Parts: sequence; structure tokens; C-alpha cells
Amino acid sequence: MEDVEMIYIATKEGRELHRIRNSVTFRVGITMMSVLKNPLKFLISPYHLYKIFKMRNQTIAYHFEPKTDCLVIGVDKTGEFYSTQALNIANRLQQGSANEVTLVSNSQHGPKENSLIQWFRLPAARENNYSRKEWNITVERILSTAISLSKPRKIIFFGDYLYRGVINSLEILDEKVEQYWFFSEYPNSKHLDTMKYPRISKICIPSEMPLAFRTKPMKNVINSEKALTFIIDLSSHSNLVMNVLKKYAEAEFIGIQRIERLHPGITSTMSVSDICTLSHHQDVYFIIDETSRLVPELSVIEIPGVLLLNHKIESPILGQMVSDLELYGELIVARRVTSLDLEQTIDYMINRVTNTNLRHKEEDYVVKWMNAQGRG
Repeated sequence: MEDVEMIYIATKEGRELHRIRNSVTFRVGITMMSVLKNPLKFLISPYHLYKIFKMRNQTIAYHFEPKTDCLVIGVDKTGEFYSTQALNIANRLQQGSANEVTLVSNSQHGPKENSLIQWFRLPAARENNYSRKEWNITVERILSTAISLSKPRKIIFFGDYLYRGVINSLEILDEKVEQYWFFSEYPNSKHLDTMKYPRISKICIPSEMPLAFRTKPMKNVINSEKALTFIIDLSSHSNLVMNVLKKYAEAEFIGIQRIERLHPGITSTMSVSDICTLSHHQDVYFIIDETSRLVPELSVIEIPGVLLLNHKIESPILGQMVSDLELYGELIVARRVTSLDLEQTIDYMINRVTNTNLRHKEEDYVVKWMNAQGRG
């Protein structure tokens, strides 16, 4: 196996050029041209030819000892949505770790001047009228250079599509380099196609709703005249839950809009953002399952509620968040869904005394999980 300076073979173009220049045909041709120019070299040409044929089966070794902790990539077709997410995560990882973080994004605004984050700027997909091929080649060169210089342990990608330039930069990396595609569209991420590059792991991350937005004045969406209000978002067991809730005759039932038809007992709907702005409101509760769009927001929702866990949550970060919230007593998780179990769980939720002053400090579950991966 041949060791080559990483920067020379970082791109697919560089690896192909290296393969051609080190092929038997190319090197024999160079040796013959050298003999024609200087006949005296004919005497040592057998030795050179022997070395060439001896090395003909060697492969390129592209491996490195990690030097930095994370490389974060944010790529947008237009705007700066994913690049802003990438910058946000990079800042949090840098603050939560002593290791260096590298950022590759198309944002017009990078890390602060005094930040320790190393930044490589990509052109946006629609910038400067690049053709698709020109843009992918440019992305591959910049990203491959960033990887070869930073030598990361983990790579995080933000974007709506795995572009060819990104795949070409990642596919040569050693299996030891962990690769993640972070997204916030929950629960449906089928549009994030990984068929072209199955090595990368798709992971949904918790809400990143700004604190200023969460603390804005709440709209009048809760009917204060009702004794109880239940916010319900279920894909299954909705009939069972509504039958259990029949004994609360004066209660109001609010749903979150879904593709599926809502239960007839639900009289109105709320948006996810409105629910996240509710402060601890007496006699307002939520009942959801693992398919609800509220799951990534659970760490910021202040009203008490129940999560019906019919199946394991696929995202390990969200799974860790749910486990911690259950451990801290800020979330009730029901793993058995029968009429008796539901009745007992809902009664417990309504009757228990919750002291909001003892609420556990909000954690950064992305940084916590990433640091745990590093220890593993």
C-alpha cells in the first residue's frame, strides 16, 4: 500500500490523476523516453522496469489520525437555512468541547473573528450562475481540502440533498470517520435520499427554536372557561384515548393538523410553534405519540404531558432526550396502551403537583450525544 500526501488525492480528480501518473503504462513510457533522450540510461533501465512492475498492484492509502473533533457542513440551494444551522451547531460544539471544530458552508456570515472555528466558504448552488457540474467540482475541491487539512473524527452534514460534490469528498474516508446527516423535519424525512450514499446516518435533532421566540406573548388560543384542555396529536389509539377522556365532559380537545383526518371530538387546532410558547398553564396538558411533530420540541415545552411510546424513536438524540426528560420527571412516558393503563396515566398527570421552579436546566442534547460518541 502506497502512502501519499492527503492533499494530493483529496479530490476524485486528484485520485484519478495520481492513478494515471502511477500506472505501469505511464511509467514505462516515461522510462523509455528517458532512455531515448540519454542512451546511457539503458544500462539501468532493467532495474527501473523491475521496480515499476513490482509496484503495479499497490493501492493508494487514504487514511489519517484524527486531529480535530468535528467538521460541520451546511449547503443551501438558495438562502442560508442549512448553513445557519451548521454555524449554530459548530458554535455549540466548540463551546461544549476543547477540540477544534471546522465549518464548511455557503453562508455570507461565518464564525466571529475571535472564534476558534476554522471556516471554509462554499459558493451557493445558485450563486454566480455556475453550471451544476462546475458547482459540484468546486464544492468537492473545497470540502476535500477542508477534510484533508482538519482530519476530523466526525462529519455532520446539513442540507436537503446529498450533492455529488459532497459524496465524492466523503466516500473515500475511512470507516472510522463517523458521518451524520442532521435534519429537523420530523417525523417524515423520506425526501432526504441516502440511496446514493448509504454510509451516512440520518439523525433528527431536537428543536432549535430561539428563546426570544419561545417567550413571546402567547396568543389567546386556550379557552380559559374550560375546566381542562387536552392537546392531542396521535397517529394511532386516538379512539382509545378519546374514550378514556370522555369522563372529562367539560374538557376542550385541541389537535395539531395532520395529513390524516382528525378525530371528530377535536374541536380546534394549534400550530407547533404556538404550543411551544405556552408557559406552564394550569389545566392544560398534551397527549402525543412518537409520530407527533411535538417530539423534537419536548425539551422546550413547559406544559405537562404524556408520550405514548408505541415504537422506538429512531433518532438516538431524540431517544436520549426523551429518556432524560422521563428521568427528570418532566415527561410521562407510557409504553403500554390499554384503557386501564391510559386512565391511570392521565389521572396521574392531572393530579400530580408540578413545581416549575424545580424544572431541570435545558440541555444541549446534540452536544451531549456527540461528546458521548467521542468517548465511545
